[in-house]
Amino acid sequence: MDSRWSWQGVRAARVSTRGAGTHPTRFSSRCAATSDEKDHPRPKQAVRDVGDRQRNEPAHLQLRLQARADCARLLRERIRMWLEEAGASKREIFEVMLATTEAYSNAVKHAHEPTSPLVDIEGEITDHTVSVSIRDYGTWARKQTDKDGGGMGLPMMEKLMDAVRVECYLDGTSVTLRRLAIH
Repeated sequence: MDSRWSWQGVRAARVSTRGAGTHPTRFSSRCAATSDEKDHPRPKQAVRDVGDRQRNEPAHLQLRLQARADCARLLRERIRMWLEEAGASKREIFEVMLATTEAYSNAVKHAHEPTSPLVDIEGEITDHTVSVSIRDYGTWARKQTDKDGGGMGLPMMEKLMDAVRVECYLDGTSVTLRRLAIH
């Protein structure tokens, strides 16, 4: 394992949200991406350092986590801090956090034949609208088996958010969640 890459992932998670602390949580080191960058490069939009932002503009959220269920806790923590910094209400934070966690859980559980054990999460707040994209590197499984149970995740995300878009690519699936009225 390349520890430099692992700590880069943890650093990116910290830099992306002001007030995230100077030490990674115990989940950060286990959940930070450890895959080869050339096979699955990060999205082109770079994480901006806190010093480069204008005042009152929250940093873009950009995380790359291992596709593991136990990493959902780190995701919730980062989403909460990011939205608190943006001035979102407790209800808005809870609902965006719940929908994002559900999309992440689906990426972990349902990515069919993934080419990478990674999930990328990007968030942006513009014009009082929060947008969060969750991308895995598996293909879309057209058919859900009844033995998997569940099946309520997408309707729940649609109920909590103003818009939910699922995009299927040859090399992965992306779910984009949008919600208006973030203060």
